[in-house]
Amino acid sequence: MQHRKTSLSEKFIANLDKRLAGYVSSEDGDKILNLLNTEISKHYFSESSENNLLRILDASYDAVYLLKDIIYQPHITEILITLVSNSNFLTDIIVKNPEYLNWLLSTDALNKELAETSFLKETKDKISLYKNFSTKVNLIKSIKRREILRVGIKDLLGITNLEETVAQLSILAKCLSSVLFELCLIEVKIKNKIKSDIPNYFLLSLGKMGGKELNYSSDIDLMLCFEENIKLSHKIDAYEFFSQAIHLFIESASQVTDSGFLYRVDFRLRPDGKNSPLCRTLNNTLSYYEMKGEDWERQMLIKADFVCGNVDLFSQFKNYLRPFIFPSAFIKPPIAQIQHLRRITIDNLDSDKNIKLSLGGIRDIEFSVQALQLLNAGRITELQTSSTLEGITILHKNKLLSNEEREVFEKGYKLFRRVEHYLQLMNDRQTHTIPDRGEILEKLAAFLNYKNSSSFLHDVDSIKHQIKNIAYSIFGISEAITPNESYFSKIKFKDAGRAKKNLLFLKEGKGLLEQKQFDQRTIDAFINVEEVVISKLINSNSPDIILDNLVRIIKSSKFPSIWYEQLNEKVFHDSFFTILERSKFAVDLFAEDSYLREAFLNGKVFRKIDFEAETYSIKELHFILAIQFLLKIITRETLSELLSIYLTEKVKLLFTKFFGKKIYRKKIAMISLGSFAISEMTFFSDLDLVFISTDSNKYPNIQNDFFKFLNSLKEELKPHAVDSRLRPEGKSSLIIWDLSKYQEYMKSRMKTWEFQSFTKIKFLSGNKEIYEQFVDSLTLSAKNRLNPNISNDIIEMRKKLYPQSIGSIQNKFHLKKSKGGQTDIEFIIQYLILCSPDLLAYFASSNINEVLTRIFYKGILEINIAEKLKHNYSIIKQIEILQQVCFAQITPTLVDDEEKLGILALFLGFKSTSELNNQFNKMIKETNELFHKIIVGA
Repeated sequence: MQHRKTSLSEKFIANLDKRLAGYVSSEDGDKILNLLNTEISKHYFSESSENNLLRILDASYDAVYLLKDIIYQPHITEILITLVSNSNFLTDIIVKNPEYLNWLLSTDALNKELAETSFLKETKDKISLYKNFSTKVNLIKSIKRREILRVGIKDLLGITNLEETVAQLSILAKCLSSVLFELCLIEVKIKNKIKSDIPNYFLLSLGKMGGKELNYSSDIDLMLCFEENIKLSHKIDAYEFFSQAIHLFIESASQVTDSGFLYRVDFRLRPDGKNSPLCRTLNNTLSYYEMKGEDWERQMLIKADFVCGNVDLFSQFKNYLRPFIFPSAFIKPPIAQIQHLRRITIDNLDSDKNIKLSLGGIRDIEFSVQALQLLNAGRITELQTSSTLEGITILHKNKLLSNEEREVFEKGYKLFRRVEHYLQLMNDRQTHTIPDRGEILEKLAAFLNYKNSSSFLHDVDSIKHQIKNIAYSIFGISEAITPNESYFSKIKFKDAGRAKKNLLFLKEGKGLLEQKQFDQRTIDAFINVEEVVISKLINSNSPDIILDNLVRIIKSSKFPSIWYEQLNEKVFHDSFFTILERSKFAVDLFAEDSYLREAFLNGKVFRKIDFEAETYSIKELHFILAIQFLLKIITRETLSELLSIYLTEKVKLLFTKFFGKKIYRKKIAMISLGSFAISEMTFFSDLDLVFISTDSNKYPNIQNDFFKFLNSLKEELKPHAVDSRLRPEGKSSLIIWDLSKYQEYMKSRMKTWEFQSFTKIKFLSGNKEIYEQFVDSLTLSAKNRLNPNISNDIIEMRKKLYPQSIGSIQNKFHLKKSKGGQTDIEFIIQYLILCSPDLLAYFASSNINEVLTRIFYKGILEINIAEKLKHNYSIIKQIEILQQVCFAQITPTLVDDEEKLGILALFLGFKSTSELNNQFNKMIKETNELFHKIIVGA
């Protein structure tokens, strides 16, 4: 931290002497130095302050002249030292525009106040001198910078009090916004070649600008209404015209240029929030508030004020809504809703040093005053004011606040707003948080005339405590509305800040401090299930994932209240939160698909899959299978079987549709291979197909037809890939092969690995006799060609797969290709089948479990070995599918993340990840040993 200085440094003095040498006598030089040091002693002047002073002198058009003037105009010293000590932001303005300082010092600018009418006219006159839109916008921004400098310096010097400062800032924003918006209207009118008059409209301000309580870094909240939506040209109506103008206004005001930016503009307080039209007709707007207006909107409209447009239309709007804003009686008192909004802010607060939002801060004063206004202004009309301080005075006058309460609120509000202003003037940051320590804290305390920062912080805490107690009494609560650490600290969040924002969205439909998007029904619905949500988060090992996924679902839903209401059902919420926590695959599917969300809400996802009674898309089937597997409604075997059945019927239907009328339809057959043939499909399995014909040379278009059919399958069966690479000569050869040529290939060229592939084979569609002839030829070729050294071929083939099991993923177990994995089991089975090729047709199209059972029945394998292989294969496939469901993982490598392993362990019934690892390592070792015993040792 930079310490407080009582005088200028030797280095600065040397710089000063150098500047003044030859221009100022040594006596006058000493006077200048003494005047500067005398003023420095009154401030928390630090090294950064000295640097600011040096920057101003460096930027000055005539630094010597400025320094000499100090002797004759001592107030210049006060201005300079106050400025450089307390505002880097205002220093920056002077450094960029040194002429502004000359303007302040050489005129009576500091004695003048902004008068709305004259300032508005003066600004319009200035910009009328320029033609280019961008030039005019930049001029408006420059005017803002100059006026902010004036208002800020007057504030720091104590020339204006809080009420005068916020009034000046509000007038500045109102006038500049008005000028810019009218410029935007003209620009849009020219762009669209509109010659007719536009309808009457008004732009109104809300929040701090509407209440004439703006600070140095406030957003400005605006809303626009127009009289009627008439056609302005053959291309554009009034709604589109005003919408374009608003877009241009927001862009022009927010865009940072060399002249800075004007204001951060927010139109989200309009009816129905950010997803609604940017503007509405007056009648439409009034109807909204009459039919759907909520308590928070009454609270908001207390501060509605005219900016520009037709003031009579605005008055009509305000007069019509007055009974809505200040009703004589409430069906449902607004206190509870305001208290609820306050709790949300507190629950999502990162620091109790936030002077605006923390307990006992500015927001507690504002909400308390507004609550009393809403309750009483219907009968006490003078309470219908937008000013917080004025509201406090009138509430006290009408005995709605006691003397002590009025004093506490006034003292707290004025102090905290001054703190807020100081923090924002220091570095032009939209901050409301008092630093815990450091130079800015010390400067702040000194500026506010405290002995030290400790006494300042003690006073702040004391006032906040008093404000908090008054707020509690107004809201009629005995318990503090404190950040709900009682539950929040029990939840094992990894990112507490993100979690708070997520909870805020679920409660209100908004991010931290942003505008609420949910209607009252949705808010109430969440309140009813909040305990359920919190309970699930407390008991979860992955609460961040649950919250992130729940937010995804709610954000994509048109009616979030339906989801919240469903959460009252235990069976539903148990299932729902399990999916949110453990199935990225399912969440990814239905977060972006309204049909799948509907299937979840109506219970279709929990019903038994019936292909005859109901229809399913591939995406829907994936979604349902994933959920039912995760919830253990179906087994892994059932999942694979149902997926295979569905895809089989889909392929057969497309085959019939494509070839049903072809002249060669009775001379073709479609065969499936791999996991598709034996019903061992997963969510990311390919479909391996082989096409065979007889007399194909008679049909010149048959290759092209099957090429189109294959492409059609690829499109229809996404995300499953479809290919026919297992045909002779691979993917570069003919798509459909003649049976006779295939038989020749089997007799002379088919390799052992190809015979292995054809141990998983199934007839799909077409002429079954062709398939049977194919299998007979395959069996005969296997008998004749596979020599006693088949084991060596399989071992060599297996070796080729090992390097791929590592790939770029070091030290990860590949469930299929690593030693002891799925491929070892499949190679054992394929070896045993090919050693008895007469049984190839007997084993074809059976899943692994059935094949191993049949191998045992044929006396080929001992029962204990068959059962071990069944068990090991089942575990590996369960892990593969579980990883797909839980983590949307495509690559079949075993996860090594401890949290993910924990999910696998829980699902598979292991007590811990270490137990899972031990059992898994034992299993793959066992499989590898069996591979060596059966094949290598053959």
